[in-house]
Amino acid sequence: MNAASQPDLPTATGKNVLVVAHGNSLRALAMHLENITKEEIAEMNIPTGVPRKYEFHSRTDDDRARHELRVSSVSYLGDAAAIAAATNAVAKQAGT
Repeated sequence: MNAASQPDLPTATGKNVLVVAHGNSLRALAMHLENITKEEIAEMNIPTGVPRKYEFHSRTDDDRARHELRVSSVSYLGDAAAIAAATNAVAKQAGT
């Protein structure tokens, strides 16, 4: 990601950051944040219209004097049955 598209997450600690995206943009974001390979992302069915929530934990590397945020959890927001149905619908479209 370039600096223009990357939020200043270290200063956003304790705050919510909203990113709105769809399709391949979400796949690219997931690959970047979750260290997912191209093969893994190809098998991933991201449901359409379902918010995906990332939670981060902070880590300070004293040797490098920098502050990093890393993904601590990923979840979808909403009714579990509706999310499962939306995920299955995407899988059927993609044939995965």
